[in-house]
Amino acid sequence: SSKPSLTPSSTPSQSQTFAPIIRPGTAKCVGYDNYKDLFLYDCTNGEEQMFMLDSDQRLVDKINDMCLKADGWLWPKLRTCSNNDSQMIWNYLDGSFVTNGGTHCLTFDPSWSVIRLKVDLCDDGSGQDWSWNELSSSVAPSLSSIPSTKPSSTPTSLPSLQAINISLLPGATASQSSTNSNEIPDDGIPSRAIDGNTDGRWAEGSVSRTQSESIPYWKVEFKAAHRINKIKVWNRTDCCKHRILGFVLSIHLNGNEIWSSSTSTSSSVDTSTVANSYEFPIDDSVHAGDEVIVTIPGDTRILLLAEVEVFGTSTP
Repeated sequence: SSKPSLTPSSTPSQSQTFAPIIRPGTAKCVGYDNYKDLFLYDCTNGEEQMFMLDSDQRLVDKINDMCLKADGWLWPKLRTCSNNDSQMIWNYLDGSFVTNGGTHCLTFDPSWSVIRLKVDLCDDGSGQDWSWNELSSSVAPSLSSIPSTKPSSTPTSLPSLQAINISLLPGATASQSSTNSNEIPDDGIPSRAIDGNTDGRWAEGSVSRTQSESIPYWKVEFKAAHRINKIKVWNRTDCCKHRILGFVLSIHLNGNEIWSSSTSTSSSVDTSTVANSYEFPIDDSVHAGDEVIVTIPGDTRILLLAEVEVFGTSTP
């Protein structure tokens, strides 16, 4: 049968074939409906008020305040819908506990007979704001069937986050010294280099381009500082690949340069050779940065970028 609209026509309840939150808490709650779509609602009264997220990780329309969104790595995160401020959670879909060191986290607990999500406190792991949810299409158990204490297998320490492409985080903004759009609206604009598309063909509409000028640059700024451990720069591929030769990559924090490919002793990337992409490992000494800049020294130069992937963690 065809799938109905993702916006539920009524508030999920225990009598419906949903798996709503089965333990109220002071925070927001996460649930799966019978189409295995995530929704977020008020834990205290079960009022659905937030969003739907399709099981194929597409972001569906927000409703009110907090949303779950999956990035290109298929990790859900909780964010403020009104301003795209990423402020809440990260979660592996494999049972491990991950935190951004901030407010709340999503975790899976493999010790239960059915897999359940919980919303936990990241700062101390106390779990006082738990909200549990069955990941199935069956009706959730009654509230009284949920234990009042945390399972003994709940992690007491939090492992480090894996790298994600922080260029795709909400609030990341791209700019460049100038734009040559070839008289086609939006062609060559700086955001083309952080749209998640590494296709280097101009006709595909995912390449940024400056005008011919002295020392052209492109940069991406983040809303907060992030620990950066790798950057991958993607070149235009259907033409003019040589134009990127000699480019310099740098990381900045509060307006100050803290790392540069031109001075790093650990970077052996040869930017004098034409390539489709260039991958830069970042020194461990670089703790966090809030801006990445690509520059080409020289006169009458043009900077074209298919994508700039900045890999790091959601917090410093």
